[in-house]
Amino acid sequence: MEIDNSANNIVHHGRNIKWWRKKKGVKQEALADGMKMSQQSVSRYEQMEVIEEELLEKFANTLGIPVDYLKNMAEEARTVIFENNNIETNNGSVDYFVDEDHSTHNYNPVEEIVKLFERLLDKEQEKIALLQKLLDDKNKK
Repeated sequence: MEIDNSANNIVHHGRNIKWWRKKKGVKQEALADGMKMSQQSVSRYEQMEVIEEELLEKFANTLGIPVDYLKNMAEEARTVIFENNNIETNNGSVDYFVDEDHSTHNYNPVEEIVKLFERLLDKEQEKIALLQKLLDDKNKK
C-alpha cells in the first residue's frame, strides 16, 4: 500500500476514521459493535497512520462511506471554508453534507448568527420589561 505523506498531503487513516465517525455522530462503542471489536480496538485504530485495506473497507462499510474517503483524504482536505451555503474544501472542490437518505444539507452560518442575535435580543427585551416592572412597582410605593 503506497501513501503520499508529503508535508502538504498527509493521509492518516486512523484520523480519517475518527473524523468520519464524529461527522456521522457515531460513538466509538457503536462503531466497535458494528465492527465486532472492542471500543479499545477502535481507539487504537484511530491512532494508526496506516491501516490494512481490508480493515479500511470494513470501517468504511460500517460508517456508510466510500473506502476512498478513508484511504485518500489528506489532513488539509478536512479543513473547510463555509461560503455561499456550500462547503468548499481548500483544494477548490465543493462538497455538500449528504445524509444516508441522500438529502443535502446546506449550512449558512449567517442564518445561524442571525438566529442567535434574535434570541439574544428577545432575552434583553425580557430583562428590560422586568426591570421596567420593578421600577414601576418601586415608584408606586
